[in-house]
Amino acid sequence: MTVQDHQRVSYEVQKLHSKTLDPKLMRGGTVDAIGFARDAYKKASTLPETWSQWRQLTAYRLAHLLLRQDGSLQEIDELLSIAEGADFLEPLRSFCHLLVLHRMRDGINDPGERDVLNVRCEKAFDTAISHVKGQVNKNTRTANTAEGAENSYTAQDSSFNTLELLSYALKLPYAPLEGISRDTDFSPYRDRRSASHAWQLLSHDFESVWMTEDFARREFASQFTSRISDRPCVAVEITRDGSKWTIGSSDNAVWQSMPEHSDRLLTALLSNPQRSTKDLCKKVVGDRDNAVHFRKVVQRANEAIQTLTDDGDLKLHNERGRAAPYVLTDKIDFLVLRTS
Repeated sequence: MTVQDHQRVSYEVQKLHSKTLDPKLMRGGTVDAIGFARDAYKKASTLPETWSQWRQLTAYRLAHLLLRQDGSLQEIDELLSIAEGADFLEPLRSFCHLLVLHRMRDGINDPGERDVLNVRCEKAFDTAISHVKGQVNKNTRTANTAEGAENSYTAQDSSFNTLELLSYALKLPYAPLEGISRDTDFSPYRDRRSASHAWQLLSHDFESVWMTEDFARREFASQFTSRISDRPCVAVEITRDGSKWTIGSSDNAVWQSMPEHSDRLLTALLSNPQRSTKDLCKKVVGDRDNAVHFRKVVQRANEAIQTLTDDGDLKLHNERGRAAPYVLTDKIDFLVLRTS
């Protein structure tokens, strides 16, 4: 598959996975979500290793749903083994895996097989301890930052996690819990923005759902390093602290600040290529009739992209007639990471 195919598949995975987190669907019962979860995992498994976070995420979600339906412990073990490498899922993944291995061991009579599972349980317990220590250190660092209290992110409420794990361990019916959990909060992304889910990727051919910063940055790095194009590839990062862009591979990237409002111009052209010039002017400079200011923004953006790419003929937009709307250039491959 080409990089464009990978982008398309990852977007399909996002949409399928988000369905498994839909509160209305979950109130109808876990069984309704398992089909979407299997489809999401199957598609994610076709992506290359640089996109492994999608396979880990969908494997983890499918494992959770199967645990609620008393599914095959062997299958759940395999899924959680895949999810173990996903730091963004926090320690809960290790707790679930330890629980599953424990149940598998208790269901085996053969001494040799029990010994093997005993060893696996011990290793899983050590892994869980390591993950908890890492999470404690991370939370301590976050709390010590200036914006830590406002921007810190907790996977799920601990009381609900405890109740959920008890239902798995004791094989109690999960049905009474359906739909009351905040499942979307332990997902690295969801369709509606919040303080912790306020990051998104944009490109010529796709617009991602909103994600956590950590997951969005992983996706950004994966896509940037794997892009193969006959056009210059420009990576753009837009945050509350400012906007910057670079060209080339992420390993040796030299970032440059973007001129004033050029980030607005770029994202407006990416998100709605059919926008009229007056609407674009309002989106970029806040005034439909301030054409002089708007043209200066366009001019400075063009000069900056020419400096960045070392190509004096490139512009942020395609050539246009006097009355024609602005259209984003097709001579540059843009990949944008932005926060709301």
